[in-house]
Amino acid sequence: MKNICINSCILSCIIFASCSQNRYYTTKVLENPPLKGEAISSTELEAIEQEFNENPATQNSDIILSSNENLEAGNTKLVEFIDNEHELSEPVQLAQVDEDLSIGVPADNVISNTLPSEHSLDDLELLAINNHPEIQQSLADVSAVKGQQYQVTRKFNPVIGYQAQEVGNEGKAGQQGVYVSQTFVTANKLGLNGQIQGHLAQMKSWDWKVKELDIRNKVQQNFYEYQGAVLKLNLANKLLKISEESSGVVQLLLDSGESKKSQKLQADIQVNRSLIVVNNQKQNVKASFTKLIAAVGIPGLENDSVTGSLPKNFPIYNWDELYSNMISSHPSIQSARSQVQSANWAIRRAEVQKIPNIQSQLGLLYDTSTLDTIMGIQVGGALPVHNKNRGNIRSRYADYMKAVQEVERVKLSLKAELANAYQMYETNRLQSDNFKKQILPKAEESLDLITQGFQQGQDPYIQLLIAQRTYFESNQEFVDILISVNRGMADLRKLKSIE
Repeated sequence: MKNICINSCILSCIIFASCSQNRYYTTKVLENPPLKGEAISSTELEAIEQEFNENPATQNSDIILSSNENLEAGNTKLVEFIDNEHELSEPVQLAQVDEDLSIGVPADNVISNTLPSEHSLDDLELLAINNHPEIQQSLADVSAVKGQQYQVTRKFNPVIGYQAQEVGNEGKAGQQGVYVSQTFVTANKLGLNGQIQGHLAQMKSWDWKVKELDIRNKVQQNFYEYQGAVLKLNLANKLLKISEESSGVVQLLLDSGESKKSQKLQADIQVNRSLIVVNNQKQNVKASFTKLIAAVGIPGLENDSVTGSLPKNFPIYNWDELYSNMISSHPSIQSARSQVQSANWAIRRAEVQKIPNIQSQLGLLYDTSTLDTIMGIQVGGALPVHNKNRGNIRSRYADYMKAVQEVERVKLSLKAELANAYQMYETNRLQSDNFKKQILPKAEESLDLITQGFQQGQDPYIQLLIAQRTYFESNQEFVDILISVNRGMADLRKLKSIE
């Protein structure tokens, strides 16, 4: 019985040690790593473990296996198409994942629940960033990948069970006991898994920034549409006032016998047409406001108001500076580069896959025939004779090359998008300057002169109608140009070319 107690204590210690290695692990890097960079350290893993409120436990070291000639050969091939821009970056830190993997907007973006009834453009953008469903979906994607990043670095759980041998031999119960088995992951495979998922988490974080730019752009576009509709409504009301004043003048001239009834009819028609324009613009304001609230993504703002105005003065931008700013800071490019790094680490992970993990088993049996306690130990691993994972290595190389080309594709796509935005901005900016300096002052001066001439009986009423129509159409066109140039500026902000 004394031997049984001693062996039972030994087995308990072994089981405890096997369980603890699932919480913490330390590894050594391969002697000849195929790619530049170091594996995730145990201290980085401990930071993650602390997030899950796990108690410290004994650390175990993986069995160290050196790299083989195929790793160096693969590295030589990889260097042939790696340039400085796409070299393997420093290892990423394992994400700090909340215990419940909850998601949310960063604390510095959160605003008070007590919101004013009037909102500026900045207020609306912040509301959209905090509450829009598409933003919440992007945050969920980030949280999901970080959860996967944590999971793929976990060690195998130990297996414990009951075993019996030689049962019934000579009518005895045979050998009865328990066993515990553990798989030891070698070649820092878990650390490499963390690097792959870590860069994917970075990619998702950049995608979240891209979605944030998209939402801001939608809010800005609809904000400018709304402000333009308000300007058009004010313009329609001004035209209605001018039409009513002209109709009153025609009535006075008609009463004094200096005008004809046909001119009074024309004046009344113009008043009615102006009323129709006003009503149409009121509906346009309501519709554009509804679209703006929908872009923000928060129901319940329908009774609130929006402050601000449509900007009318615009700077001149240089194409080279716009393009340089976009290439250096746009999150879509950063996202594609993160994917390159993830694919790069995936090559390294595929190359060490053929290095076998160590399968170990410890058994403790009590022989009922001899009354002896027997201990059994098994250690083994798969020999990489038939399967050296070459197909997956080749596939990871292809994924890497595809990711490298994706960076270039994103750059070209953004360049084309920037060219369209810049062309729209610059064309409409020049038109707005022409309208402000030339067309609108002349249209207003012409209307004033013809109105005075009509009131003095020097100009016919038809000339007044033409002047009113010219003034109204010129101002409407100017508002449309202001909307377009502001939308072009919003697109430049979306492309991270301007702030």
